[in-house]
Amino acid sequence: MSTLIFLVTVLTMFILLVKTVVRMVRQRPVAGVVRWGIGILLVYCLVWGGFSLARRYPVVPFGTEICFDDWCATVNGIEQVPAAARDSIALVLTIMVSNHARGIAQRPSEPRVHLIDDRGRRWLPASWGAVPLDSRLELHESKKTTARFVVPAEIADLKVLIEEGPWITRLLFPEDQPVFSLKLP
Repeated sequence: MSTLIFLVTVLTMFILLVKTVVRMVRQRPVAGVVRWGIGILLVYCLVWGGFSLARRYPVVPFGTEICFDDWCATVNGIEQVPAAARDSIALVLTIMVSNHARGIAQRPSEPRVHLIDDRGRRWLPASWGAVPLDSRLELHESKKTTARFVVPAEIADLKVLIEEGPWITRLLFPEDQPVFSLKLP
């Protein structure tokens, strides 16, 4: 539903832009059309902000698949490894990706894995294993990869968030996103 609302908003803004250009060419006033456009954008931003504030991150256990259309990913395990700096911790996550499509190979569209602390700070992987997260998956194929993260040592509560989609998906209304909880010693 949020995708449909986004598309209708973009189409409406495009129509208002064309209407504004036509009015400018005909040397007619454009203030009313511009006000409508600003109003629509303002309402969309306010609703987006409300959805963002209401978004939750329900915790799921390791091994639970988080699916995006026909491909799924899960965190199977975590290992703490020595870090280069004394004031940081290095964590290696084992991630399994799989294709649950009915008839075609899949490639995730810009997948991302983040670690999130209780204050909302995010960390991206410092390095990946031999298999990239966006590898092509043949029908019903599964691949295992690893992601190495380096985080400050004082952090005790982290969550793993797996996301997918290009930058424009961030303009859709935010939805609840399942996370894996990491309890560090």
